[in-house]
Amino acid sequence: YLLACELSKKTGIPMEIELVKKVRKTESQATLNREERQKNLVGVFAVDGMRGNRLTGKRVLIVDDVVTTGATVEEICGLMKAFKPALIHVLTAAKTPLAYQ
Repeated sequence: YLLACELSKKTGIPMEIELVKKVRKTESQATLNREERQKNLVGVFAVDGMRGNRLTGKRVLIVDDVVTTGATVEEICGLMKAFKPALIHVLTAAKTPLAYQ
């Protein structure tokens, strides 16, 4: 959130804080492998339909502080694709060594 806020302030690109919401709790991803992380996140997020409609034809930037396996980003991208954005970019501050496996 803090990374996205600063990026929005510096670039003037609007930020949609309430676009994606976590709708159910999950176990910690920290001890899970890639496959377990993906399964753990199925159905965890939802895109607000009214806000999601704003994505159509737009370029979208997802900001994630740390990417380990990419499971979170993949899940959110999958949800956003239903709204037909022109392009989805991902910006991360760090990748863990597990991200390369």
